[in-house]
Amino acid sequence: MQAAVNLCDEAGRDFGTVFRRQFALTRTQRGPQDGQGGWSRRSLGGWHLHHCPELRVCDVLDVAGQVAGFFIGIGVTGEGRAITDALRLAATMGEAGFADSAEAQIARIAGRYCVVMLAPGCRRVYFDPVLDLSVVCNRDDRMIASSLLLALDRPLRENNRFNHRMVLHRTHRYGLGHTRDVGVRRMIPNHYLDLDSFALHRHWPKGDENLDATSEEAGDGIDEIVARLGQVFGALVRTHDCAVPVSGGNDSRNLIACGKDHLGHVRAFYSHRINKMSGFDCMVARMLMKKLRQPHQTIDVRAPEHEDRFEPARQRAARWDFAFRTGYQALGSDHPVLVAADLAPRAEVVLRGNVMDILRANQYNSDNLEAPFDLRYGLSRLRMTPDTDAVQLAVWGPEYQNWADTLPENARGRIYDFAFCEQLLPNTMGGTLYGFAQSFYMNPFADRRMLELALRIAPAKRYRGWVNREIVKRASSDLNIFPRTNELRRRSEMHEAVDRRFF
Repeated sequence: MQAAVNLCDEAGRDFGTVFRRQFALTRTQRGPQDGQGGWSRRSLGGWHLHHCPELRVCDVLDVAGQVAGFFIGIGVTGEGRAITDALRLAATMGEAGFADSAEAQIARIAGRYCVVMLAPGCRRVYFDPVLDLSVVCNRDDRMIASSLLLALDRPLRENNRFNHRMVLHRTHRYGLGHTRDVGVRRMIPNHYLDLDSFALHRHWPKGDENLDATSEEAGDGIDEIVARLGQVFGALVRTHDCAVPVSGGNDSRNLIACGKDHLGHVRAFYSHRINKMSGFDCMVARMLMKKLRQPHQTIDVRAPEHEDRFEPARQRAARWDFAFRTGYQALGSDHPVLVAADLAPRAEVVLRGNVMDILRANQYNSDNLEAPFDLRYGLSRLRMTPDTDAVQLAVWGPEYQNWADTLPENARGRIYDFAFCEQLLPNTMGGTLYGFAQSFYMNPFADRRMLELALRIAPAKRYRGWVNREIVKRASSDLNIFPRTNELRRRSEMHEAVDRRFF
């Protein structure tokens, strides 16, 4: 953590502000709470969890009420209960089968979280299904943390396999677990980290899941997705102070359709106008929320009253704070996106529809929906470099293949989908969510059961858009009458309407 503290001192930045809602797990007691930052500390079994007070942390308890570890973040159990004061396990520490029972229960949790287990015979760290709550690991110093600088008590040692300037400017990307530091690795979801050996072990999928459904099974699976997504959404908005951004695409529509019985518990629904395309999003969102009889706020980032937010010095500070928070994953998003996040309605939690890209087979193209696995194509989808040529294939292909080989046989027909969950999202969305520190961003679809049900459906069927429309049809069919953004922008009269509204 000292690297983060030192950087803030040198840059004249406030540690507590820059590393808001972050954490580190170490073997040493000393942390930011002993100096700047005002962080909290919890200790158990020789490990010390240092965390921002605004990051939700609660105990993991066994049946007898004994503390078995810590739950970090926000989650909803497989039974549909929001985890608030404690994660209560259905097993007793010290008894045979405790680790397996705890693992099965943790695997059914939806949300953005990690679970630190510090029980005898079960000293492990589990992660959410797509590493939305990003975690990195410094094996040499026996530290794990939310982001790179918090995992270092020493100076940064550059990982020379990457052009870090290109990564900052988003023309290249870290991937396959790499970070800017050669000794710090990003974790892989659906594995647990053994705190004794510091080795990763896959725990899902186990090999007995049905990932090749018949048409009837696919339909039943969609019904279950509708029910589970509504259950998770409802548990979150009824327990936490939540805001929901709404666009004209599929993901947020799925979310509000499945959660329609709980919309009255949402603090705010809103959309951002950043450019002309997002202007169409705002128009569709307004139609949807009017139909649902819910208030909706349109935030025009380009409005004159926000001009001061685009001053060069302010932009530069915001972008570097983003880089520090995320461990140099990027030098901020486009600045209007950072401004949009800052102008969003204040809420503890922002619920987004990400991860649902998998419902449209977003890792495939029309030529390979039924083709055998191609390593070069799979690697290209990680977008670590602009082009995946023979050199890149030789450099990174073996690491990709080593990861793919950890998948059980039943998952080998869905390698691109699992790479999306375990390799792309952790290094893109999960790796950058800490950059948006105003609220705790999370995705209700981050749930292993919903992912399993989605992956049952053949890529060709998902690719055609059938799944998204079917979800809305079964959840709230009247929302399907409204166009998606891509449909709206093909109408010339709507271009004129957007121009009149925003320009």
